Amino acid sequence: MAKDNLNIQHGLLFTKHKVILENLQMEQVIYKFEEHKIMGCCTLKCGGITSMVLGIAILLAGSIGGFVGFPALFKSEVRKQAVLENGTDTWAAWMEPPVGIYQNFTFFNVLNPDEVLSGGKPSLSEVGPFVYRQDRKKIIVNAETPDGTIIYKEIKYWFFDAEKSAPLKEDTVVTIINPVLTGVAAKMTEIQTGSLFDGFVKFIATAFLTQYNEGLFTRRTVRELLFDGFESAMLRDLRGLLGKIVPSSRFNGFVNEKKPGKKANGTDDGNFEIETGKNNPDNLGLIRSWQNSPYLDNYWHNLDGQNSCNKINGTDGSIFGPFTIGTDKTQRLYVFSTDLCRSLYLTYNSDITHFGIKTRRYTSPQAALASPVDNPENLCFCHDIDHPELCHGATLGLESCQFGAPVVMSTPHFYTTTSSELRSDFDGINPSRELHETYLDLDPIVSVPLKARKRIQINLRVKKSYPFPSFQGLKKDYYFPVLWVEEGADIDQATADLLKAQVYAVIYALDITGWAITSIGMILTLAGLLLTVQAFKVSSSDNYSNWRIILEEQLIWNRKISFLFILFCL
Repeated sequence: MAKDNLNIQHGLLFTKHKVILENLQMEQVIYKFEEHKIMGCCTLKCGGITSMVLGIAILLAGSIGGFVGFPALFKSEVRKQAVLENGTDTWAAWMEPPVGIYQNFTFFNVLNPDEVLSGGKPSLSEVGPFVYRQDRKKIIVNAETPDGTIIYKEIKYWFFDAEKSAPLKEDTVVTIINPVLTGVAAKMTEIQTGSLFDGFVKFIATAFLTQYNEGLFTRRTVRELLFDGFESAMLRDLRGLLGKIVPSSRFNGFVNEKKPGKKANGTDDGNFEIETGKNNPDNLGLIRSWQNSPYLDNYWHNLDGQNSCNKINGTDGSIFGPFTIGTDKTQRLYVFSTDLCRSLYLTYNSDITHFGIKTRRYTSPQAALASPVDNPENLCFCHDIDHPELCHGATLGLESCQFGAPVVMSTPHFYTTTSSELRSDFDGINPSRELHETYLDLDPIVSVPLKARKRIQINLRVKKSYPFPSFQGLKKDYYFPVLWVEEGADIDQATADLLKAQVYAVIYALDITGWAITSIGMILTLAGLLLTVQAFKVSSSDNYSNWRIILEEQLIWNRKISFLFILFCL
């Protein structure tokens, strides 16, 4: 009995100590929880806020630097490099273009000349293309003027490419409208109009035409018609009689028609003064004067009092200031052409990709050469401003800048004309956008042409009313096609790779850097936000009470179990 009492006392004592120990452990747990909770809350808050502040700072730096700062810095550097100055890449590419330039000449061979003379409809067939490689050599006249310009002239050389022209050769013979007879007829008509010597001039001209038996059509080799030219006894004697009214005693070839008495190969178009971009990179390549004047020699009518139609605008089409086309796809891109004796504008057409480089294609819109009836802006380019309806769309009379020769430029096969009459006058006219459209594909960053096609057609204005026998049998007046020319240049793979390495690789690297910095900033900001929210949840009163209640309930249950165990032992 005494032994049992002793065991009960030991059990009660053990249970009492156990309860006391458990209570102490529970209190320590509660204390440690509170301590760690408070410290954890502080750590979460501090870490979250720090991460969020750092993330926002990096995010702003990435956004501003990557999307504003880096592009501005890149743009500034490109502008610096674009200056036309000896020793720069721009200078080297300008002096010696890295791409080959080719000119393809396609003649309109007249199949039925005898029928045409008796009123038949002209039937034409294309003969060509005759392919020539064109080399250009720039001669610096003045390296730099005080106005930040450079004066130079460009000598052009043509080399027949037999392989690309095969089976055609330079000695291929074609039948075309006679440029000598047509030119003399137009000149004689011009001289006699309003002249006191009307009857005398008419008599002489008729006598000359009869004496030399010049026909309305002539058969010549391609080489003669393009470059070598040919002697004309009629021109020689007529020049001896009338003097400088007749600009040359020979036909000099269509390529050299603006330079009487000179050979085509190895001649230049005169002095050009262009912007070097030193004062303003945006103006790189802009022509400030040609032949020592910012205006043409009154080739066109001055209808606005400012001689705007004779104003030289734009570049020569081979060089532009960086970022010239910008983001505005509605702007006009002006190009001056000595062949057309005027400045023309191109407008945005579409996006084209070459060797992985996205370019913008600019084309000559229909409005640029539209009839004055359709576009009054073109009235000053009409040879007869009193009768604008006579100036057909897609044509440009060049008598004023071709020494009176009845030369009419047009789009090939009258491609963009709104006058169906021009096309229906001939059999064999088949306009095609793919074959006959003029376009320029420009890189939108440094404005380098990656592909270009200039396509023009040479026609002769032939009038039934010319008071000479050879023209009397014609059915009507004609813009008679002679040939059309395609001048083209294409960037090659090596040059495209160099452009991508020097320009686009830098852009991609800057873009990746900007996005990477921005992404890191976003991740840090988001992580900081989540940590801060969690810290506020832990530190909230409700959350703390829940943890406290759970621990207190556990302590009460421990006490209840301990009390029941003591009762059981008793």
